[in-house]
Amino acid sequence: MNNLPPTMQTQNTPKTPVIVWWQALGFMVAGSLLTILLLVLWLVLFTGVPVNTTALTLPPPSGKADLTAQVSQEYVNREVAAILNRKPVSILGVVEVKQVVVQFNPNSVLDSNVRVTALGRQFDFIIKNTVEVRGNRVTLKLKEDPKLGGLGLPVGVLSGVVDQVNNSVADQLNKLVISVGQARDCTTGEQIGRVPTLQALDLQPGVLNAQFSIAITK
Repeated sequence: MNNLPPTMQTQNTPKTPVIVWWQALGFMVAGSLLTILLLVLWLVLFTGVPVNTTALTLPPPSGKADLTAQVSQEYVNREVAAILNRKPVSILGVVEVKQVVVQFNPNSVLDSNVRVTALGRQFDFIIKNTVEVRGNRVTLKLKEDPKLGGLGLPVGVLSGVVDQVNNSVADQLNKLVISVGQARDCTTGEQIGRVPTLQALDLQPGVLNAQFSIAITK
């Protein structure tokens, strides 16, 4: 018989269950796994088709080059002027090329207007070249012999000027065209595994269009 006063008697109160953190984490992981399992079952049973080796159909060939880059004659002239200022062209220490101005014409014809000085005299003449691609490079081929008669300079000296001018212009064209074709990271400047091969050149009034095929190496 319990003789304790009513206020002293022990009261049996129900305990609230406590969920510790690892239990909550277990519930979350179990829920995630169940969601993934249901998603996989849905994909397998109700969507797509079985995996096969058939590739997607490519669109009809466009017949275009992988990359076409356009260079203006104004840009080329700025580059040629810069290289002449930095490294003047001189023949036998007597004849100096003072200025070269190129002009792009239809049918891949490039005119080089040349000004040279010799012993206080000035001479202007035009070199007409055909622009071609050889061995992944831009090359210049004389379209017609320059009209050098009457300039009063030895033909051998003027022929040296023509060779020097053509080499200088061709070098600048190669630097510009190939640099345009190179695929580089815009933030670091590093190549990103795209190798261009120069396929063709097309000159129109004022512009040179260079066409490339691109090989992906990585």
